[in-house]
Amino acid sequence: MPSAPLFMRSILALSLLACAAPEPPATPAPPASPSIPEATPSRPLGACPPDPPDKHEELLAAMRREEATHTHVVPDHDTPFGAVVCKAKQGVWRDPTGQVRACTVARAVTVSGVDIGAGAYTLFHANGHPFQTHVAHPITWKTAAGVSVPCAGDFVVFSEAGALEHCKLQRPMVLDGISCRAGEDVAFHAGGRLWAATIDAPVTALGITFPAGRRLSWHEDGSFEGVYVTEPLAIQGFVARSEVKVHPNGKLAEIDLAEPADLAGQSFPAGAKLRFRADGTLQRADYVSKRGFMIHGEPWSDTVHLTFDCHEKVVGSRTEHFQAEHAPHPPKR
Repeated sequence: MPSAPLFMRSILALSLLACAAPEPPATPAPPASPSIPEATPSRPLGACPPDPPDKHEELLAAMRREEATHTHVVPDHDTPFGAVVCKAKQGVWRDPTGQVRACTVARAVTVSGVDIGAGAYTLFHANGHPFQTHVAHPITWKTAAGVSVPCAGDFVVFSEAGALEHCKLQRPMVLDGISCRAGEDVAFHAGGRLWAATIDAPVTALGITFPAGRRLSWHEDGSFEGVYVTEPLAIQGFVARSEVKVHPNGKLAEIDLAEPADLAGQSFPAGAKLRFRADGTLQRADYVSKRGFMIHGEPWSDTVHLTFDCHEKVVGSRTEHFQAEHAPHPPKR
């Protein structure tokens, strides 16, 4: 199978944090939920301090800049690059020093103690240590905090120093006081603390008890970061769906609306993604304002992107138009 662009492969581990199998719904919090933090006094009018940079967007931007320096070739034959033999007819990316940064491994190989399976599409750090790959068999590997984690022979992610950052648990395990479910992905912060897991026992956070099977995440300081839900969830005055994120102080950081909401002088439809500052003010909103089909069935949509200052006044607005090149194929019968 042709290799995907290096950048897209690089963000795979990030996107897995939000993935979860279908699960029983959480019990919605009542409208007057005790999870709602105390109201923040309204900010006096005046100049707004600059918003801190988005760490996720900074990481993706850094990946794009690094990828731009790599060269890409598709060898006609299996080609060795040091201990790694890259598969023929598959993309190989190399950095300016000549170091292989990504390729499909033609045969099983051990690199920095990691047994990589044959056919595994693998990303490497600049120092040659595996970054993302599929291991050939179950392994036990240490996090940056020195905790040994049993991982299935599946997708894994390592830091440049070789610490485990992501894998599928081979067996149930308690990590940082959280019962984590076997057969599901776990992720760790750079310092080794638990970042995300599918819980194997109920967990209470923000006044809501999440049942076993729910996928939760935590900030690096151990405070609750978010939850992935498959059913609408009432939280802090909104009804949310999909992924919900909160700041370390417990206030909403990001939600996808399951129901329409009026906020900051705007009416947002279900499906809108809202982003909030740590003080509770709305920072950004993204939502589809119109959608339809062209004469031959090609779908189109207009997505509105709004940014707000600390007084929740609109300071940026743009509309992004999308139109598919082809009509969707009817389902096969």
